[in-house]
Amino acid sequence: MDNTFVKQTKLQLNYQDMLDALIAKTRETHVWRENANCSPMADVRDYRTVGFYVGRQCGKSDTLVEFATRHPYGDCLMICKDSGIQRILTARYNKLSGENKVLPHLNVTEVRKLIDDANWTEYDFTKIKYVLIDDTSFVLDSFGINLRNFNKWVGENFPRDTMVIKVG
Repeated sequence: MDNTFVKQTKLQLNYQDMLDALIAKTRETHVWRENANCSPMADVRDYRTVGFYVGRQCGKSDTLVEFATRHPYGDCLMICKDSGIQRILTARYNKLSGENKVLPHLNVTEVRKLIDDANWTEYDFTKIKYVLIDDTSFVLDSFGINLRNFNKWVGENFPRDTMVIKVG
């Protein structure tokens, strides 16, 4: 028996356009942000974070890699689960960009150590414009990184115009 009531549709989304629009809209709030006098954590949470969630195998990681290739090398910091995922994302980055560079990254163990130990200063984040989090719900939640502490860490260690892009 045919189902004449339910029609399947093909949905075409351009995640890059969506991210660009979310970033542009978020940056429009600078008037409120300048007068808000927020803590670093609240500033990141309320004025410097964009993102979206879609299920597995929908192109989220590729979206972040493509985003990184559209910006000068070193502007983006990728946060991913582990070094295996980092190598895969770097290979995709190099294929898209035509370069042979390691995509700047941190894995969750390094992020947790940076959040927990304020004296660990191996990294210089002063040039980072975008923190890209691949598979956010898994990477942060499943590995015990509290979102409040993460936002505070970003707010205290990155330039004031750095955006956090959470996908997944």
